[in-house]
Amino acid sequence: QRRDPDPPQGPRHPRARGQDLPQSARRRSTAYEPQGVADVIQRRRATVRIFFEARVDDLDEPVGQRCRAVGPRAARVRLQTIDMIQRYWIIAVVALFFVSPAYGQENMWRYIRNFKGWQINSVELSGLEKQTANNIKKGLSLAGEDAVLYEAELLKDIDRIAQYLAKRGYPYALVEIEIEQSDKSRKIDLTLLVDPGPAVTVAEFMMEGVPDGVYDRSIETPPFENGDVFVESNLIDYRNEVVNVLQDAGYARAEVATSLEWQDSVTVTVKLATSPGAVYHFRRVEVTGVEKNLQGLAYTMVDIRPGDRFHPDLLRDARDYLSRLGLFRQIRLDITDIEPDSLDLEVVLSPRKPRSFEIAVGWWSDERLSGRLMWRHRNLLRKGRGVSVEF
Repeated sequence: QRRDPDPPQGPRHPRARGQDLPQSARRRSTAYEPQGVADVIQRRRATVRIFFEARVDDLDEPVGQRCRAVGPRAARVRLQTIDMIQRYWIIAVVALFFVSPAYGQENMWRYIRNFKGWQINSVELSGLEKQTANNIKKGLSLAGEDAVLYEAELLKDIDRIAQYLAKRGYPYALVEIEIEQSDKSRKIDLTLLVDPGPAVTVAEFMMEGVPDGVYDRSIETPPFENGDVFVESNLIDYRNEVVNVLQDAGYARAEVATSLEWQDSVTVTVKLATSPGAVYHFRRVEVTGVEKNLQGLAYTMVDIRPGDRFHPDLLRDARDYLSRLGLFRQIRLDITDIEPDSLDLEVVLSPRKPRSFEIAVGWWSDERLSGRLMWRHRNLLRKGRGVSVEF
């Protein structure tokens, strides 16, 4: 066999490993290792077992050898019918060639390219719980109707599987691929063999910076106990809850930072540090964008006065009450820091056109033809008092 002096590098599969929160985890690319039998595409833990013959002039029969890759740079060769000392140089040359990652990559993807453009009859995931496999399968592009096999889409789906499991505490998941031709047609059955790998567990959860006197039952129970599998969503939900509790206590600019400290490759310490800042109060409230006869109504609906302590519910209620009036097409609440503990609130309103005319025509089985006419003026009597006429 021959190969080019500089064999082309095959695709590299990015894998996520959480050095920080997995949502912003750095993606670590690892070259495909030479794995699997030549006709079966496997990755990493499985091995590409390449069987070949090395003919030597002074031997009566071919020499059978099997090479197995045990790492990206290391190789172990077991001789079956040759004296290792006498034929060492042959083994070294042939083993280095067939065990090289570049060869394994190209050999693997050359096999996939044989099925390029073939219709995928079915996609199966094995190695996972049924519910987990079903959830992952819903997000795979190759699992859709009339899907066609392409290398790029296959790589994206492998990455989706890796990301899904990484966010749930399994960042070292490995995916092996099996392709089986369906009958004699250009259709294939695709099987993704998923090995979740070791789970990342939490050695300790630490939270600091919460002011004395700030308490809520929602943050009483930590998101992790010692030994729990690290799940990204649990930490995100808990962090958001801590922010809400601090803001409810008046800390309008509270910040909560999370970090992971790796004890080893499968154990982390989760840290949550809060920076609450100062307790804020409203210094001034101003309504803009509408005529004066509607400003008084808007102030009443906002119901926030200078000196009130900040609370997110005050802003949510103000927006809700203004929206219910039906007088404004746009409502914006802008808060500005004036002092380390003071806020200015500006309520920016865009009024709707006061007059509207509606006409409706319908056909009912019992009433036959029916219709409706309505004219409305939303501010005819000023201060948000309107009149409507309907026929």
